[in-house]
Amino acid sequence: MSSIAALGKQLIPVVFTASLSTLLLGCPNKQLITETPTVENAESQQATCKVAKDPLNPLIVEWPGTAKIDFDSASQRGVVFVSYVGCNLKVLSSCRATTADSIYEMTSVTPARDKLVMSDLSELYARLPLGAASLKGELGLGSSLELDYIAVGQRIAKETPKKFSGDCEGATHFVRTITVGAYSLDAHAAGKAAASVEVGSAGGGLSRQESKRNIRGSGNVESCSSDPLGTSCGAILQLGLAPLTKSNKGEVLNSAGFASGIGPLGQVVVPDLAELSLGNATFRNVDSGYLKLVDDAIRSEKDTSTATANKISKWETVRDARPEGDFVDEANGRIKEWRDVLEAENRRREKLDLLRTRYTDDKNKLNDLLGIQSESLASADQKSAWKKEFDVAYQPYEKELQELGLVGGGASATPVMSTPSYSTNSPPSDTSSGSSFDVTGPAKVGEEIVIIKGDFGMHAQSFGVDTSADEITAALGEDIKPAYDLTGFYAGGQAAVNFDSDSEIGAGIMAYGRYYVQAKLPKEINPSEEATGAFEVGAGFRIATPVDDRIGFSLGIQGGAVKFLNPDENPVCEVSTVQVDPIDGTQSTDATEEEYDPDAIGGNVDLAFGFDFYPLSFMSLGLSGLLGWGHVEAQVCGSKVGMVNPTTPIMEAFGESFSATAAGHLGFHF
Repeated sequence: MSSIAALGKQLIPVVFTASLSTLLLGCPNKQLITETPTVENAESQQATCKVAKDPLNPLIVEWPGTAKIDFDSASQRGVVFVSYVGCNLKVLSSCRATTADSIYEMTSVTPARDKLVMSDLSELYARLPLGAASLKGELGLGSSLELDYIAVGQRIAKETPKKFSGDCEGATHFVRTITVGAYSLDAHAAGKAAASVEVGSAGGGLSRQESKRNIRGSGNVESCSSDPLGTSCGAILQLGLAPLTKSNKGEVLNSAGFASGIGPLGQVVVPDLAELSLGNATFRNVDSGYLKLVDDAIRSEKDTSTATANKISKWETVRDARPEGDFVDEANGRIKEWRDVLEAENRRREKLDLLRTRYTDDKNKLNDLLGIQSESLASADQKSAWKKEFDVAYQPYEKELQELGLVGGGASATPVMSTPSYSTNSPPSDTSSGSSFDVTGPAKVGEEIVIIKGDFGMHAQSFGVDTSADEITAALGEDIKPAYDLTGFYAGGQAAVNFDSDSEIGAGIMAYGRYYVQAKLPKEINPSEEATGAFEVGAGFRIATPVDDRIGFSLGIQGGAVKFLNPDENPVCEVSTVQVDPIDGTQSTDATEEEYDPDAIGGNVDLAFGFDFYPLSFMSLGLSGLLGWGHVEAQVCGSKVGMVNPTTPIMEAFGESFSATAAGHLGFHF
């Protein structure tokens, strides 16, 4: 390629033409928008199968025809049982359900066509885990596998088999659904690339030939697309498996059918830009405007932030600018490739919408099932099995659920419950006590019945008091008002009880108490200005909802009574009385002391909001903020606050103030 570029530089003095040739001849690798895990360093086949994108819904298109015939025959007799461990799935054709209703019923679905491209072992094990061992030899240097398939219907098990008999040793799952349609699995082997250039009087071109070989296929994808009810649409594509979880009594527990019908979400593959060919392009009569359009189209392809529709538009502009131009064939080819990408993006978007709807519905369904109180309808064993089934069903879609904002991110994030294993035939280990409580599992935010919290924080609020006639202000000035101050550190606690523990949004009542450690009385009453303290008790209403599996948000309104404390048990106010002698008119002053109550009492109303993080399922650490307003009333001694000959020695005063609070919490949820 460097010699070609050199030739271009020698023959064409136009700088942008040389840069255009460099762009045209670049050889970037394919880019996958949907990432897959790497497995090249895996130590065993079992380890590699952990990256399977959808382990409970494996595609079986690579099965030999005889194996599919045996499976189809077994499914006609009743529900099929399998042994599924690692990348190995064995059909137990001699294992039979003992109930008459254990049969499959056909259900038509909206035809869904998709393509999966597998260019390395990681993608192969993620998409076709059951056939990866036999197909990995097809992935030579530059080669890839492409699965083109269309699904038109599902055979669904009428009910979960309760008991089974026959040769069932090793049974781990039963086949819940059988997806049918048509498919073609092809191997694409990249050939040698040849390049030549015509610059001025030199001829040129870049081409890459690719051979295509069919490995497996059944039905006709194109015919099935136009006629979903035709005879070419009956091939078995995919199995939907459900774990066989047993109760303590040995019975198979019910499957809720979570994530049924979602299947693989599809891939969006960016075309290899090296496939662009110059053909017989000539630069004898350079049209700089036309070349700029081609340059814009190529640069848009390389820009991952440019929407696919815009890339198509760029190449359509090139095609329409010069219908007989040197690049019209290349433009038509690129338009076709990018339209395929756009179609794949739309299919994946539809799948994500389906995933969003199905996940939301299934999560609500799980909440409803777990809320069943009757032991005869839903035992502790059964509820534990439902939780595990939900986890297993949606674990493969964790990355997409994070993309949709339905679950939290992070390496340890899981859709709902704890990290699952997806084959078990043993009873849950925690059912001996009749409870499925898991301290390390994600919290059921908003579904608690009782919440107890210890809290501490900083509070800002000060009440300047005066009489209703503003006598203190009139006598002393605005800044001389006696101030009852709640500002400073406080500690306390709260308890809440939810009305509805079966919903994701919990609503309930709460009670709280606080002690304001640094609260002070006015300096006129407490000259030392030492903290005397105050307390507040109250109640309120709160709602809580999950942000994700480990974080909850709460909102509430609360109100309580506030009481300032006074270390002086018997505060007195000096009262002076002027006496006039009726004979000679002389005046004398008698001073007496009267008890009064300077301890302010009142109330606060607050709007509270906060977030809680759950390191354990029953414990939370939280931060919250409160904004509020308060009112207090107290008796004021005029002589103590500096008033001279007040009309009323002991006055009834009040004050109002806004408040702000920042708090931390340690909570326990039951």
